[in-house]
Amino acid sequence: MLVLAMYSGGYLSLLPLEVVWILLVSALATWLARGHRQMESRFLALYRLGHLFSSTLRESQVLEISVRELAASWPGCNCYVAKLNSSGEFSVVASSRQNFSDFKLDLGNVITTKLVEEKEPVAIKNTLRDKCLTSDFLNRFYLKSVLLAPVVAQGRTTGLVLIESSKIREFNHYEMNLIMLASSQMGICLENARLYERMEELARYDELTGIYNRRAFHEVAEAELGQSQRKNIRLSLVMVDIDHFKQINDHWGHQVGDQVLIQLAELMKQTLRADDSVCRFGGEEFVIILPGADCSTALQVAERIRRAVEGANWRDGLKVTVSAGVASYPENGDNLTELMKNADRALYQAKSGGRNQARRT
Repeated sequence: MLVLAMYSGGYLSLLPLEVVWILLVSALATWLARGHRQMESRFLALYRLGHLFSSTLRESQVLEISVRELAASWPGCNCYVAKLNSSGEFSVVASSRQNFSDFKLDLGNVITTKLVEEKEPVAIKNTLRDKCLTSDFLNRFYLKSVLLAPVVAQGRTTGLVLIESSKIREFNHYEMNLIMLASSQMGICLENARLYERMEELARYDELTGIYNRRAFHEVAEAELGQSQRKNIRLSLVMVDIDHFKQINDHWGHQVGDQVLIQLAELMKQTLRADDSVCRFGGEEFVIILPGADCSTALQVAERIRRAVEGANWRDGLKVTVSAGVASYPENGDNLTELMKNADRALYQAKSGGRNQARRT
């Protein structure tokens, strides 16, 4: 019978070859089982990632989910997500690390080409020995193993995912496939989130004038009023209406009427502070939100706008004036409905008093 000498505990033991094979097979089976469980765990994480992605349309949440779940799939590793800007530079915008702040990521031409143009993953066993890396990258990821995968949306690279291991190791074929699947899901979800947020943003603005619309007015006004109530400070609303606007449309045509609306919106934006908001409430009616302004200050703003409109350079022969009504928190109401009602009442007084004037409640 074949035997194998084995030194253990100061004694030389002889083991039959069959026992040695059993031990080797057992060790191999344990190693394979561990690897299988790890891969199974990662594929489950990938499934969970897709499920979580389907429940959000916010870019910030997609990024947060991505770094959290991918870092959990590679225990002991950190995960980063970077965006690719129009200048071809990567900017890291999310990380599983705590106390993280954004930074630029200079990968060098070779690796950037691999990621951006070839859309292939890159595995680096030891950053210190890789001659393609820039000194900037090496300073941030010194003596690390990294796995990079492109984030692709609609056929173009929009960013990357980076897995960082402090332990020098090889990233195998299965891990590279897995990170590519994850980055592919991420690219689709980030693009959907971008489109959704863009549409949501567009839905807040008036198509003609480019300022806030009625829907956005209610959101902004409620938020500003809530802040004023918490901080115990003033807030005023100015309701502005173009005098005889129907006559402008009837005489000059709707194209000219539209130009009047556009020019008035621009004039008001130029007159107001950065913290103020102007909204097209409907038709020829606008509302201005003035955080921190009392009734007297708001009346001065309304009068300044009225004079600016009256003295503006309009189309030859066209005369444009506005009337305005002012209401302030807290004296004219402690909720938005009450403030709007009183601003509208003041506007009616300005109209019935002869137009081209500003009134307060």
